[in-house]
Amino acid sequence: RNPLLNWFYFFRTQSLIKEKNLVEARKLAGKVSELDQRVYLYSRIAEESLKEANDQTQAREVLNEIADAAAKAPNTLVTARAWLAVAYLYAKIDTNRGIEELANAVRSINRLEAPDFSQQSVTMKIEGKTFGSYAGFATPGFSPENTFREIGKLDFDGPITQAATFTDKSLRALTTLALVEPCLLQAPKAKPSRGL
Repeated sequence: RNPLLNWFYFFRTQSLIKEKNLVEARKLAGKVSELDQRVYLYSRIAEESLKEANDQTQAREVLNEIADAAAKAPNTLVTARAWLAVAYLYAKIDTNRGIEELANAVRSINRLEAPDFSQQSVTMKIEGKTFGSYAGFATPGFSPENTFREIGKLDFDGPITQAATFTDKSLRALTTLALVEPCLLQAPKAKPSRGL
């Protein structure tokens, strides 16, 4: 029964987001029991809130709900992704708060043994004895590289300091490269030609 209710709440919330009924969408999203699915929905609600109004209150409230849920959850890859999502979205409205949440994400990731962020989506499933129903959704802001890259476009120093605190050397290298990448992609300025 619980997976079926989650399925209903998840897809009904997405419909409400499309209809721009963000207040009802937020209520239903809060009923989704799986943290990664709830974070995904809250992230979508926060993004829509930021698009709709200059008032960032609802977006901040939703992001605070994600942070509270992540703080109470056991430390897993899903929890680390939740912190990354909060940092990714908070940086769009408050860079300093985004960097604070990035520090929470790094602490969470450092407590994991061999974290693997290669999967860029989350899968939902309902299975019974004779049936199965599956759905997947992309989570682009939930990887360290994407989060560091996006926040690095707003503030380079904070994320580079956080990247240096990763205990996993490969994550430290990947996030540092993600930060530096936009700098390397900028076209070099043409040298002025000297006339004869």
